[in-house]
Amino acid sequence: MSNIVALTLIIGLFCEAALIAILVWSIFVPDRRLWPPRQVSWLSQIIVWMPTIAVFGSAIIIGLSQWNALGWPFWLRWTIGLPWVLAGNVVVWSAALGIGMDATSGAEAERKRSGSGAEAERKRSG
Repeated sequence: MSNIVALTLIIGLFCEAALIAILVWSIFVPDRRLWPPRQVSWLSQIIVWMPTIAVFGSAIIIGLSQWNALGWPFWLRWTIGLPWVLAGNVVVWSAALGIGMDATSGAEAERKRSGSGAEAERKRSG
């Protein structure tokens, strides 16, 4: 493992551990919670999104630098792996954008009532 991969792995794991620690703290000490923030500002958005981007970025860097380290055949990587990666990203990022930057950063927002889950809820209540 090269030095850049090791450093990237350490940064990604540290950021992920920090995000998990913030969530756990907020669950067990709700009167002094860190998430969601009591007031959302550009600074709180940066504090939330920077480690998240670092985790995603480290996964990409490690994935590219260790390309085909498992020796999987070409057809398997591109015909099965790539569509799953793309589909997962489309689902996650379209949901995050649909919710909005403020809401994904912890701000109070109106509940979204679109999509298959909202349709099922309307049928139950209606």
